[in-house]
Amino acid sequence: MERLIILCPHDRITVSDLPAEIQDGSGASPRNPVIPQDGIVFEQWEQSLLEQALRKNNGVLADAAKLLGMTYRTFQYRAEKFGLTRETDDTATPNGQRS
Repeated sequence: MERLIILCPHDRITVSDLPAEIQDGSGASPRNPVIPQDGIVFEQWEQSLLEQALRKNNGVLADAAKLLGMTYRTFQYRAEKFGLTRETDDTATPNGQRS
């Protein structure tokens, strides 16, 4: 809210000044995801997040863990669960296979 007040070019904040997820009423955001009506496969979602974090951090587990807000050990455990490894070309792949 403070950011909105500072960045708003008008004296009054209107609906058009709000982020899209608030405007459309979905409330979906990275911190408040909305589960689709037909559900999700949690382990696929979890693996995807781990892979993305590893890619964004060139395979460095400590940095990937920090990006996801978890400890190094927790990240390491979850990555091992899916067979994610750091390859020599710094890409994370499942079961050690190159994609």
